[in-house]
Amino acid sequence: KVCYNGNIFYEFKEGKVKKMKKILCTLVLIISVVCVLVSCDISISPNFEAFTTLDRTSGITPEATTPEATTPEVTTSEVTTPEVTTPEVTTPEVTTPEVTTPEVTTPEVTTPEVTTPEVTTPEVTTPEVTTPEVTTPEVTTPEVTTPEVTTPEETTPEVTTPEETTPEVTTPEVTTPEVTTPEVTTPEVTTPEEIIITTPGLAYEVNADGETCTITGIGSCTESDISIGNYIDGYKITAIGDSAFQGCSNLTSITISDSVTTIGDRTFQVCYNLTSITIPDSVTTIGKYAFSGCPNLTSIVVDGNNTAYQSINGNLYSKDGTVLITYAMGKTDTSFAIPDSVTTIGDYAFVFCSNLTSVTIPDSVTTIGDSAFSSCSNLTSITIPDSVTTIDDYAFSSCSNLTSITISDSVTTIGYAAFYSCSNLTSVTIPDSVSTIGDSAFAWCSNLMSIVVDGNNTAYQSINGNLYSKDGTVLITYAIGKTDTSFAIPDSVTTISENAFYKCTHLTSVTIPDSVTTIGYAAFYSCDNLTSVTIPDSVTTISEWAFGYCSSLANVTIGDSVTSIGDRAFSGCSNLTRVTIPDSVTTIGDSAFYRCSALTSITIPDSVTTIGDSAFAWCSNLTSITIPDSVTTIGDSAFEFCSALTSITIPDFVTIIGDDAFYGCSALTSITIPDSVTTIGNDAFSVCYSLADVYYTGSEAEWAQITIGSNNSKLTNATIHYNYVPEE
Repeated sequence: KVCYNGNIFYEFKEGKVKKMKKILCTLVLIISVVCVLVSCDISISPNFEAFTTLDRTSGITPEATTPEATTPEVTTSEVTTPEVTTPEVTTPEVTTPEVTTPEVTTPEVTTPEVTTPEVTTPEVTTPEVTTPEVTTPEVTTPEVTTPEVTTPEETTPEVTTPEETTPEVTTPEVTTPEVTTPEVTTPEVTTPEEIIITTPGLAYEVNADGETCTITGIGSCTESDISIGNYIDGYKITAIGDSAFQGCSNLTSITISDSVTTIGDRTFQVCYNLTSITIPDSVTTIGKYAFSGCPNLTSIVVDGNNTAYQSINGNLYSKDGTVLITYAMGKTDTSFAIPDSVTTIGDYAFVFCSNLTSVTIPDSVTTIGDSAFSSCSNLTSITIPDSVTTIDDYAFSSCSNLTSITISDSVTTIGYAAFYSCSNLTSVTIPDSVSTIGDSAFAWCSNLMSIVVDGNNTAYQSINGNLYSKDGTVLITYAIGKTDTSFAIPDSVTTISENAFYKCTHLTSVTIPDSVTTIGYAAFYSCDNLTSVTIPDSVTTISEWAFGYCSSLANVTIGDSVTSIGDRAFSGCSNLTRVTIPDSVTTIGDSAFYRCSALTSITIPDSVTTIGDSAFAWCSNLTSITIPDSVTTIGDSAFEFCSALTSITIPDFVTIIGDDAFYGCSALTSITIPDSVTTIGNDAFSVCYSLADVYYTGSEAEWAQITIGSNNSKLTNATIHYNYVPEE
């Protein structure tokens, strides 16, 4: 008896062959019948006289010769698997023949120890998983379970739970394991989003998530046709930032990918040559003024699938049509009727639409947004319907040809500078419904002769065509189209409002009563013919730009109660020759007397502690100035380009002389610096070509401790007089 590769062979000696042949023939006949019954096969070995084979793993006797197939030849005699010799045991050794299926491991059998040879699937070209009909024991055939697991009922040890004393080798429903070609789910190939290549050179910054970015500007890009694609340098583009392309005059067209969700404030504002733009369906947020001031923009197209916005006749609206966001200002139409669905005319919606001469506002509109019609220079008239309650800031500012306007009884609020600089507006009537009028609402309406307020209005009144608060304490707007040369403010007034007389060119004098305590921001700004003004003692504050650029103003008397002269309060008063500053003043603001080029001398009282930046800069005829000991700070550029100033004494308590403080004082020959000074700023004495002597009240050692900024060679090269004692 010989055991070979898990099969049992019976070999006979030559002397007994003839005798055995007869026996064998009989046995073959008997066995054949039995085999038919029990589905066994008997084969005559080509190498031996006779043998019988039992395949322990399958429960059937495989054919001696396997038909030629692409699978490895599974023949009992010549097995390509490494020879596994199991020690002789009473039970036929179970050795799994080499299976070319992807790692088929025979279930672990404890007795006898079955060592399944390591199956290394050599180039799994076989079993041909795609050929389901294979008669050979092809593992991929769904109907074949290595080869055909049909657990026959027989006395031979069945692989599937045989009833015998031998260790139960149960190949659990040997589905080997079922080698059904792993559903090769090739990664689902979904059509990717349309890829748009980003124009090189655009500036961007990475967002907080580290994976997306925001386009921030034109960068080094010189193209006029720009594509904002899906990605830039590996970062997904999700936003176009605030003012990213603002003022890009060369930009003619732009393509935006559907990765972008946000377009920021003023993103394409004042792009003069931009003619059209398409907004993809991905965009959910468009900031304020994004497309305002684009004079050649004729069409704004919105993808039909966008859920936030829509385009109607080339203009941009909210998806529900209630907000008119942007009118394409490059259109050549002279009139436009706003759709009845609109309730809000958005901020900057019609800004700079110079072709429009008339706009029809439907009864559905309740709000006219900031700067909605600003700078519509050819708009001649407009009727605001009864539905409107709010006219926002700058709504009709700089509509230079607007001659008349009708404000309905429903309006309650007129915003800041709403009709500012409507230079041809001659009159306006305010209904009784208006409860709030912002500062400068009618400022610089150079031909405005009369402001009429309905007598039933509880917040405002009109006196001689000028606008006041109902109680008469606030002078809001003087109708500057009046040709009167003088004006006396009523005694009831306590506050002169912001821009109240702004650019009133006819007035030469104004009388301010003792009742006034506050002169507002730019109240008399650029009143070019105003020659003198007396500020009464009742006034405590002179605000910024209060008398700025009153180019004919020669004399100013400031009352004793004023504590602060605001920034630029008298800036640009080029004919101001004399000003008296009272002892009550503690602060002279930045640029307070900037470019008062006719001012020759000024006395600063002992009460002043701070001289602001550029306070007397460019006072080119100022020859002398006295700075009191109370001053502790001299701001940057305080006396810059005072080219006639020859000498100056810095008071004892000053510690810092700011940057550019005396820059360009080309006539300055000497200066006295106290030992309290610790810092002299950059360029403080730059371009002081005539500076020869520096009188220092401290020692040479103390001078060496002063921090002197750059570009002060005129100071350091001058003669330093140490331990100087000023004359009493």
